[in-house]
Amino acid sequence: MWHSVCSYVRLQARSEYGFTLEKGWDTKQGFVVLVAERIYAYANTCPHQQVSLNWSPHTFFEPNYEFIQCSMHGAFFEPSTGLCVRGPCVRQFLEAFPVRLEDDNVQVWFEFA
Repeated sequence: MWHSVCSYVRLQARSEYGFTLEKGWDTKQGFVVLVAERIYAYANTCPHQQVSLNWSPHTFFEPNYEFIQCSMHGAFFEPSTGLCVRGPCVRQFLEAFPVRLEDDNVQVWFEFA
C-alpha cells in the first residue's frame, strides 16, 4: 500500500525527512532523502544493532550531506543504495522502500503484516 509521507516541496527544502507509518499498534519508522533530484526511501533502522539512525527529527545526513550516518556508532551509508561503506556494518544495506512522487506527495510502499 502506498503511504504519503511528505510533500515534495518540504523534501526539497530539507533533502531529508523522517516519517512514521502506523496501523493499529504496528508502526514502521522510515525516512526519505533527495539526492541529485532522485528520491530514496529507507527504514530508520541501522543493520548493526537495529537502532534509529537519525541524530534529531528529520536529520539523517552527516554534516557534508554526502552520506547517511548512524547516530549510534557513526556508520556511513550511500544515499543512493543504502550500502554501508564505513562502520561496524560494512557491506550491509539499509532496508529500502519503493518510493514514488504522486502530484506533490512523496509516497512509500509498505505493507503491514
